[in-house]
Amino acid sequence: MNKLTIPSVVVLSCALAGCAPTTQHTATTRNETKASVSNPNNATKQTAALPAANSTNAKRRDANAMALPSAERVQITAKTVTSKHDKITYPQLSGLTDPTVESKLNALLQINPAHLQTIGSDDSYTANYQIVFQAGPLLEIDETAYDFPQGAAHGEPSQQMILMNLETGATYQMGDLFRAGSDYLDVLSQQIRQEDTKSILDSNFSGVTEKDGFAITQTGVRIFFDPYEWAAFAAGFPTFDIPYDILQPVINVQSDLWQTLQRADTQNDIHVQTEDMDKIKSLGYQPYRLSYSDAVPWFAQSNTPQGIPLYAFSGTRGNSGLGKMFFFLGNKYLGTDTLGDHKLPINLYPDGSASMVGEYSTTGANGELKSFTTRFHWNGNQLDTTPDFPDSFS
Repeated sequence: MNKLTIPSVVVLSCALAGCAPTTQHTATTRNETKASVSNPNNATKQTAALPAANSTNAKRRDANAMALPSAERVQITAKTVTSKHDKITYPQLSGLTDPTVESKLNALLQINPAHLQTIGSDDSYTANYQIVFQAGPLLEIDETAYDFPQGAAHGEPSQQMILMNLETGATYQMGDLFRAGSDYLDVLSQQIRQEDTKSILDSNFSGVTEKDGFAITQTGVRIFFDPYEWAAFAAGFPTFDIPYDILQPVINVQSDLWQTLQRADTQNDIHVQTEDMDKIKSLGYQPYRLSYSDAVPWFAQSNTPQGIPLYAFSGTRGNSGLGKMFFFLGNKYLGTDTLGDHKLPINLYPDGSASMVGEYSTTGANGELKSFTTRFHWNGNQLDTTPDFPDSFS
């Protein structure tokens, strides 16, 4: 199997129009310059042309640069603390125009490494972060953790959603989106009952509370529940997406959160991301959702020096649970992480300018699961992967 496909399969015009998948690995068209993806083995493959500096999307971003300098320049860098069996990775922000806001948000995002000293020497504790939503000045990060005491039947997963405004430093909770005194909890609960067609939740489900998981998406809100709360542990974090259209009667349209969602720059970013997801669908994959046990879809964004965001989205084929990572520069399709479908990363997160990290798992020679890390970096002309995928990865 050819392990590296970021050279995926399409010519530029086909990528924008949403053509059918093809088995071709390289493509060119007349009057089109090629970009390449490099790997540590110096094996260079060709992919479709990438956006020039004066592309339509670049103009969109440039037009918003003066209006939103904090979001244009923000960078997210991973900080890691390790001990014997433990690894904590958390995000830190840089490039915000207001240093007070930057310090406040970084303090909120930091996972206290003192936790490593409070658990047993043979216990394991891991923590990481994911981007849930990023558009305009809004950034939503999910900090996940897994605490596995020695001798336990299984570990205990946890999640903390942090939705923030990069300009003001404001943070938002579920109630900040809805009208005070409205029956929004009942509306959410009723919609979830209708969506739970597979009866994931217990029959005695009593409804959503303010303590339940809450996130925003490009098209609506996401509600999720902790393991054991309303379903078996094996169900993970049962998750339900509810469109804004359904919630419109109870949304506080004057709220700071809703007004920020409606800003032109926020809506432009959402529009570009939606174009990217439509492209993934045109290739026969479902972007984002893996299963009802996934509270957070795989999505990462890293700002580039050129002001055009580098995106990565997960995509799964059918109900197989297998898929690929799809990469875009703004709304220009770059390709996928591998040619063949595979289990999606354990973690995917931005780490510095124009860079993101994927942590994958593979099976070793003795049958044990192993992990490896690959960094994807846009160098201004091509997307580099370091290191390349190992031969054992499938």
